[in-house]
Amino acid sequence: MRPELDYYNDSHIKEPAAYAAFSHKQEREAEAYDKELLKEALGFAKRILRNYGFDVVERIKLKSNRTGRIYK
Repeated sequence: MRPELDYYNDSHIKEPAAYAAFSHKQEREAEAYDKELLKEALGFAKRILRNYGFDVVERIKLKSNRTGRIYK
């Protein structure tokens, strides 16, 4: 379970550095998750296309609906 993201530690003292560290960690985890989903989805799409007699010959450009990030 992830810790609650707020500016306060267990002693109720503000800790903006800890908040920033947890925020960045969540961003890295989300990016890794998106890359894994992208890899799986592209593999699936390529297998479908191959079954219909087609191959992907150029790069595919995709945008994540969740994050808005564009993958080239």
